[in-house]
Amino acid sequence: MYTQIGIKKIFDKLTMEGYELAFSNDSGLFVCNHVYYVSNFIIQEKALVSKALFIHIPYPYPYYTNRKKITPDITIKDIRNTFIVLLGEIILQELNKYA
Repeated sequence: MYTQIGIKKIFDKLTMEGYELAFSNDSGLFVCNHVYYVSNFIIQEKALVSKALFIHIPYPYPYYTNRKKITPDITIKDIRNTFIVLLGEIILQELNKYA
């Protein structure tokens, strides 16, 4: 199941603003995958106009395991700004359908 949100345009906009992003077709093996699958299943099963998008967000600081850094540095401000752009683009996509 794939999202019906036009993520390529959002990806391009965020990349142009300097954010490091990566596409993935894997939402994880447990809770993340379940949440994404069930969200899309319910949308399809009930023929809802809704859409689902799953986003993995790194820890907002360097996260270390056994003194090895395993996530990129990201600030709360970066996370906030990313979501502002993300939500703005999703809203624009929806509004453009009715223009």
